[in-house]
This record gives sequence, structure tokens and C-alpha cells, in this order.
Amino acid sequence: MAKTKVFISIPMYGREDEDVDRERASIMQFLDNIVGDCEEVPSHFRKEYAKKLKPLECLGMSIELMSHSDVVVFAPKWEEARGCRIEHECALQYGYNIIDLSDGQYEKEIA
Repeated sequence: MAKTKVFISIPMYGREDEDVDRERASIMQFLDNIVGDCEEVPSHFRKEYAKKLKPLECLGMSIELMSHSDVVVFAPKWEEARGCRIEHECALQYGYNIIDLSDGQYEKEIA
């Protein structure tokens, strides 16, 4: 059976790459426990790469990458990030399976 392809929408503005990577790894571990065999669709850009692009270019690339997923996961505080809100609307409008981790259950599980 094929692995579930997961796109993680995660706030990145003002955060270090290492912090984002740690949160992604934690989310993937959490998902393996509730969903099963998952693999992450690469979905974020390093600061040095993103500096060469306009924000809308990064968002467009993220939406294209999201199109290759089975499930779109929204990390805690996604509602506070403009790009995450747009990704959420795209996932809703195009009927993607959504897991929203902003309800506090994720934080309880990893604490």
C-alpha cells in the first residue's frame, strides 16, 4: 500500500529554519501515530532560497507542491499566517483532506 502523502502548512515568518524543521518532524511523528504510514511532500523553502523570490512566488510554489498531496495538515497558529490562510482556502475549495492541528490536541499529545 502506498504511503499517505502529507503537505504541512506551517507558519514560517520570523522563524529559524531549524525551528520549523523540528516542528515538521514532530508533526510527522504525530501523524504516523494517527494516520499511519506517511511521507511529507516537500513544502517549504529555506530562507536563503526564499530571499531570491517574491512572497507570492513562494506561495505559488507551495500551492503547486500541495497539489501532490493526499492530506493537507495545518500546524498550530496557521490562522495567523497569510500564506497558510490562503493554502487553507485552496485546500477547502479543491476538496483536499484537511487535518487542523490548531485545536490544542496536538500540543497535548506532544507535551
